[in-house]
Amino acid sequence: MEESKRNLLDEEAKASLDIWRYVFGFADMAAAKCAIDLKIPEAIENHPSQQ
Repeated sequence: MEESKRNLLDEEAKASLDIWRYVFGFADMAAAKCAIDLKIPEAIENHPSQQ
């Protein structure tokens, strides 16, 4: 009985972790898309360097 409870909790923890990884992975992709839409890479590339 105790072993099955432990296995169930482990499965729930792994499922929760997978969900959070999916959410944060999506947020990273959304941020990258926004940066590209705002042409931030071009602005950085075209900015004169201060060397």
